[in-house]
Amino acid sequence: MSICMSVQSMFTEKQCINVLKVFDWVNRFVNIRLKEVIEIKPIIESNLICCRFSIPCDGTRTTVWSGIGIKNLVGSITIRYCSGCDGTMDVIVNDKKLASLKIGQTFSATVNQLTTVEVQCNGQPVSGFCDGELQIKVHFDLRDENEIDIQNVKCFLSDREGNPLDPLKPGTIECKEISDPHNRRNVNITLPNGKMVILQIVEVLKTGFVTVQFFNKKGEIIKVCTFPFSEIERFFLCAPEGTTVDCEITDFQCKVHAIPSLNKSAKCIDIVISLDICQSVQTVGEVKLEIEGKECKPRSELEGITVCPKPKIPPQCPFIFT
Repeated sequence: MSICMSVQSMFTEKQCINVLKVFDWVNRFVNIRLKEVIEIKPIIESNLICCRFSIPCDGTRTTVWSGIGIKNLVGSITIRYCSGCDGTMDVIVNDKKLASLKIGQTFSATVNQLTTVEVQCNGQPVSGFCDGELQIKVHFDLRDENEIDIQNVKCFLSDREGNPLDPLKPGTIECKEISDPHNRRNVNITLPNGKMVILQIVEVLKTGFVTVQFFNKKGEIIKVCTFPFSEIERFFLCAPEGTTVDCEITDFQCKVHAIPSLNKSAKCIDIVISLDICQSVQTVGEVKLEIEGKECKPRSELEGITVCPKPKIPPQCPFIFT
């Protein structure tokens, strides 16, 4: 309520107004810590390669497929000896002989770190060449390109879907009283000056969501995770029945650290999230105040001319507050 006093008024009268009174007000810093475990799944891409080949029957060792220069390649190979020589066909993978096939036979194997597939036909030529079919299903492990850079992890306040929120905007961090506002427990508190006062215990729950972004060595986002957080705080406030708790977030900082697992075989990392929150907590309630004042009217413009109508003032009640 706005109250003005005319400089020309010599007399005042009692007025009653309804206002929101602050019964108590404290500022507090709180740190909320979260510890989460993130699973790191390898990213695999697959391709299917099919081809026919025809090589001399004179024992010449011939490369039919090469993946040299490709890292972390896993391949499932299938070779069939179709026709050609009267001898055998040797299958050589990564410079190691794995099988000798006769006409009509098939060989299959899955090989880690696949680099080369070679064949060698041995025997007297019937047509001069031996024919076969090769099928490879290759799996590219892209883990190196998607390895998390533990020095580049970021976090921010968000909704449950991971959308960023302004932490200072009311309601983005939910702050509500969970103690019974009609039956708060009284406690005796001794102030620094030695005076004894009676305050009430107020318990407040804070909840929200925080999102963590993970980057690779190239600075690209490769993983995003959203986590809920909650914290219960206890305050000693002047909070008689009829008052409510008003909580305002005045500052918010989010920090996150990624910690490599001590178990080298584990496909996960630990992350520690630290939320620093500054808050202003008040207990407020409506009260009626009696003040002395007199209704005032607007002054005229300096030129003494106005085109605006005079404000309408509600008539006074016939009774007097005492």
